Amino acid sequence: MKNIILLILMLSILVSANDIENNELNYLKKYVGTYAINYIFSDKIIKKELHLLLKDKIKLLKENLSVIPPIDMIDGDIVISGIAPHQGGINMAIMDINTKRSVVTVAIYSEGNIFIYSKTNHYDYLPRSIKTQIVLWNTDFKVMYTIPKNVQMIINHKKIN
Repeated sequence: MKNIILLILMLSILVSANDIENNELNYLKKYVGTYAINYIFSDKIIKKELHLLLKDKIKLLKENLSVIPPIDMIDGDIVISGIAPHQGGINMAIMDINTKRSVVTVAIYSEGNIFIYSKTNHYDYLPRSIKTQIVLWNTDFKVMYTIPKNVQMIINHKKIN
């Protein structure tokens, strides 16, 4: 009897884990590390979410994601960031897809202004990728290329700065 209860318990745990892995948008994770943004934009669920969030701004998002690095994964979310052609520093965007909750969040940087498109109305609840990108945009990426005064680089046990 104990073995049957243990077996039922183990099976329920496996089924629960399988349900988590079979989330609606988990299949998009195969595009991480690629440049397959068109497959993501053509996905039925993503199309619907973007239409609800952006309406007539979808074209602007696509334009501002024309030049991208490989699709990334940050905190378990699929993240696409990029710039409009020949518009680095002027027109940029980032899209965060939370595959566990099927939530899409977008931020568009356009000529110094940042527009956030989200289902949440609390800045604190935005994905870390979006908030980090906002910091980078607001500092003109200086925090990426200038070592802060309180940071020390140690290579092979030797301080190099």
